[in-house]
Formats: sequence, C-alpha cells, structure tokens
Amino acid sequence: MHVPSNPATFKKGDRVQERPKGKYRDFRTNERKKTEGNTKYKGGRKYTIVEEPYLSKPNKAGRKNWEYKIIEDGKDSPIQKGQNMLVALEE
Repeated sequence: MHVPSNPATFKKGDRVQERPKGKYRDFRTNERKKTEGNTKYKGGRKYTIVEEPYLSKPNKAGRKNWEYKIIEDGKDSPIQKGQNMLVALEE
C-alpha cells in the first residue's frame, strides 16, 4: 500500500483557500457568455483548518492522500477536503 512520502503541507489553525478551477470549466454557450460577461466565481473560498491532517482511505490504485477538516468562513459545520484542492491563503 502506498503511503505519501511528502509531509502534510498545512497544520491545524492555518488559513487556506480553494484552488482556482481550470480555465475550461465554463460550460455556457457563446451567446450566453456575450450577454452575461465573465463569471464572478473563480474559486477561492476561504477556510480555517480545525484538525490535524490525516490520511484518507486508499483509492482503487491503493494510494492515500492527506485530508483536512476545515470550516468555511461564515459557516459552522466542518467539511473535509483533500490537500490537492487547497492552497495557502494569500492576504
């Protein structure tokens, strides 16, 4: 079973944000893009890590990833996200 050799990037109490999505994720038609203009959503929701990182269950390839329990700003319930979906907050 594969265990990641790299240590977890973030620690408890760190501020992080959602990584930007790919540039080809806008599925609107060309006419709708012309009338509505650019989309406002670019990712970047801000979170605070509330627990220490932990390893996920192995996927079909037997690999594990670092996961975090995080709370979005202005919300109460924690959610979990993988390290690949988070970047350090740039303020």
